[in-house]
Amino acid sequence: MNKDHRNIIVVGLAITALLLFYTVFSERGVLKGRQLTLQRDALIAKSKVIKAKNAQLTEELKRLNNDLKTIEKIARSQLDLVKENEILYKFTD
Repeated sequence: MNKDHRNIIVVGLAITALLLFYTVFSERGVLKGRQLTLQRDALIAKSKVIKAKNAQLTEELKRLNNDLKTIEKIARSQLDLVKENEILYKFTD
């Protein structure tokens, strides 16, 4: 193998190494893509939790607006309201 062939191989290997390095470590590289995928997955999971909580709160709001038993329960427990002819006893520790 002569010197020209060796130089071509060295230059080719150097270019290949640079391209590989760029593909893995650049701003659009494999590592950045993996990081963005993990961030996306975390955001999707967080979004599901928020949607579930939102559905729960929406259901609670419907009950508070429409269910008389729920309204009565809250009025009794939080506001200490009683029905006619009832006596409320409070015990302190």
